[in-house]
Amino acid sequence: MRVIPLLMLHQQQLYKSIAFGKRTYIGDPLVAVKIFNEKEAQEICLVDIDPCRDGKSPNFGLLKDIAGECFMPLSYGGGITSVETAKKILYSGFEKIVVNSELHRNFNILSELTTDFGSSSVVVSVDYKNVNGIPTVFSNGGKKNTEKNVFDFLKQIEDAGAGEILLTSIDRDGSRSGVDIELLKRLKDKHGIPLIISGGIGKMAHIEDALAHGADAVAAGSLFVYKGSLNAVLINYPEKAELKKLVHFIPQNHEVL
Repeated sequence: MRVIPLLMLHQQQLYKSIAFGKRTYIGDPLVAVKIFNEKEAQEICLVDIDPCRDGKSPNFGLLKDIAGECFMPLSYGGGITSVETAKKILYSGFEKIVVNSELHRNFNILSELTTDFGSSSVVVSVDYKNVNGIPTVFSNGGKKNTEKNVFDFLKQIEDAGAGEILLTSIDRDGSRSGVDIELLKRLKDKHGIPLIISGGIGKMAHIEDALAHGADAVAAGSLFVYKGSLNAVLINYPEKAELKKLVHFIPQNHEVL
């Protein structure tokens, strides 16, 4: 069981989005990482939205600086279009790479990455919206409808050897209204690959819901960068005692990461 701050990079700074649209400035990524160090966060996932939208390469200098400040495991997504790019990121100090939009242009990159770096180093990020009641995969920062059914695409990813799937509800992103429990119920027991759920997590009860309905881990943004009903920007993370309580919400025989 892992509880992961999911941080969005934009123009080398941290932002938080709503439904992958409206963005609010959060602060300097290096400062945030230092605070998460002090809070003893289990892991951090960084996603840079600029490369996938603008065709830019990752900012390797910034990534190296972030990795140098971070004491916990790091994963990074954004602009990973080749094995060589992935290698630079991993060599910068990141434990995992996160791939998304490139899969819809070149699905073979997944097998190339897992062959070179191992499944445990490769996370596939899947963003979806409900379209006429059907959970549908979107790419390019939520702008492009791939017309792929989530269930079919997750099976394809699992068969290709990915280590984990980061599944994000675009509709719930930044809403703090709770995770997509209905989707989790439909996914339960269908996949052997670890599933990280994201989108809509605004309080600890939402994490409990996700774990109780089959998620292996959760990733959240708003919960860890905002405080209070007025959304005051404040980097925070649950105390160890709070995290220990979450074990009670993991179903028996369910894998604990």
